[in-house]
Amino acid sequence: MSNSKTARVSDSSSPSSHASLKRVGTHNGSFHCDEALGCFMIRLTRKFFNAEIVRTRDPQVLEGLDAVLDVGGVYDPARDRYDHHQKGFEEVFGHGFSTKLSSAGLVYKFSSILQYEGEGNSGGHNFSSLNFGFPPMLVGFGGGEKTSSKYFTYIG
Repeated sequence: MSNSKTARVSDSSSPSSHASLKRVGTHNGSFHCDEALGCFMIRLTRKFFNAEIVRTRDPQVLEGLDAVLDVGGVYDPARDRYDHHQKGFEEVFGHGFSTKLSSAGLVYKFSSILQYEGEGNSGGHNFSSLNFGFPPMLVGFGGGEKTSSKYFTYIG
């Protein structure tokens, strides 16, 4: 790595070979709840299961990654780009929720997190049951509003 401000975080116990390991990027420096939760959730999906996390703001490094959260100025779910900081960003969860989504909310809305049946989920957990209880909490993580206890009343 030529850029000393780029950090890589990976799970060395992952059975995947490094050659096929997906790489997910987020910004370096201080971390926040939205990208930390977003990185956790995206690594639960089939596409990004146990992906390596690359922390950088270097545009050239970000361009070469498989997914990017909370940095890079691009929101394009088709390309797995989930930044919410750019001017004109207006994405909301829908279904009666009107708060702009954070990077965690974008991952939740557009990734396959709700259909996860990956390794370690042999119990057949139904994550889709969280569909309308979890988003209020997610939008509170960096989603344009101050997080308040009203978001946590949905979770028992």
